[in-house]
Amino acid sequence: MFNVDETAYLKYKRKRKFQDNLLDVAKLYNKFGKSYDSIMFTLNEHLKYFPLLDSWRREICFSWDTCRQSLICATATYEEKIKNKYQTKRQTKERIYYTNITEYYLENTLYRLFSILDKLSHALNLVLNLGFKERDVSFPRVRDKLINTYPQHRIIPIIEMFESRESLHKILRETRNAMIHREGPLDSSLSFEQVTFEVPEGFNEKGYVSAVIPILNKPKLTLEELYEVVHEYYEISTRLINFTLILLLLEISEKYEKELMIFRDTV
Repeated sequence: MFNVDETAYLKYKRKRKFQDNLLDVAKLYNKFGKSYDSIMFTLNEHLKYFPLLDSWRREICFSWDTCRQSLICATATYEEKIKNKYQTKRQTKERIYYTNITEYYLENTLYRLFSILDKLSHALNLVLNLGFKERDVSFPRVRDKLINTYPQHRIIPIIEMFESRESLHKILRETRNAMIHREGPLDSSLSFEQVTFEVPEGFNEKGYVSAVIPILNKPKLTLEELYEVVHEYYEISTRLINFTLILLLLEISEKYEKELMIFRDTV
């Protein structure tokens, strides 16, 4: 991580909120992978999904860990170089510099969390046989199909809990649009507005003139608001990732065990 004080980074890395919460998930998957002969992951109709699920799990965990490190960098810079250093919001070259660093790491965290949601959707589509082609997979589509196909599935409350923060998700949608269509969520945006001016009598027949003028709009969020939004989204996303990956592995394991029980009963 560049442009971040190493001492501050290590200080915040030790915080409980930045623990490696997916480490146990990785251990669980590794243990499961070693529990069966490799040939079983080719031949069995349920276990055959595990290698691809594990591949998605690795991508998700790698991306999430990058999010974690980026958010540590954002936190270290914001807390040590901005919040604890400046008592006023007066702009200085140094403050602008550290604001830009903080914004960079916050945006990096958001971009990767958004992409993780897509990867998680691929994993759900795979294990639960939702039937989407790879190019058609998206979180809203997978969520809706899952609810309609398996309305009592134990993973649905996890998704509903994730989506229950409606105000947060509204801000996130606006922030994502800002990152795509403007320079960033902290930047002012330009819009155009038609205005009408009265003119002296005799200037023209209408008595007024119209013109389209540019309007500089304030940023959607302040740095403090973006900081809080990203932290909250990171926390609820981590819970969603953790529970979903565990439940998907459990789904495969239980289907295989059920198949074994049926086989034993028929022998």
